[in-house]
Amino acid sequence: MKPLMNDFCIGVVIGTILSVIFSSIFGQGHYSPVSPVSLMGHLYETHLSEPMIMLIAVVIWGLIGVLFGLASMIYDASDWSLLKKTVLHIVICYIGFLPLAILAGWFPLTLADILFFTGIFIIVYTIIWTVNYFKNKALVDLINKELKQ
Repeated sequence: MKPLMNDFCIGVVIGTILSVIFSSIFGQGHYSPVSPVSLMGHLYETHLSEPMIMLIAVVIWGLIGVLFGLASMIYDASDWSLLKKTVLHIVICYIGFLPLAILAGWFPLTLADILFFTGIFIIVYTIIWTVNYFKNKALVDLINKELKQ
């Protein structure tokens, strides 16, 4: 339970930081935890109070953190190949992340915006995966070097 709470809190922190950054860029001097031009942002702002919108955003950001925390457990399966783990991980992350990003009001609900989101997701995923791969490879090489001595 404690790792899930940590993942939830990490999601909230990252979501809050991103919302402040994007509000600074696009908010015209106003803070909004969701994009008012998105379908969900419009629905939230039309029907809910600001504290309720913030609460919904915080819960969604936390769920995103939990999603990525749970999905990372795929890499604990020792009898699978790295390729199988990676493919399963990206599929689970994308299938879980897309609806949460839509609910979080991160972009308008159009095919073009979903494709743009998908492209950004793949680019960011590839960068993070590559950095982790080389970091872990260096660690394994160091351990192997120490074992040989």
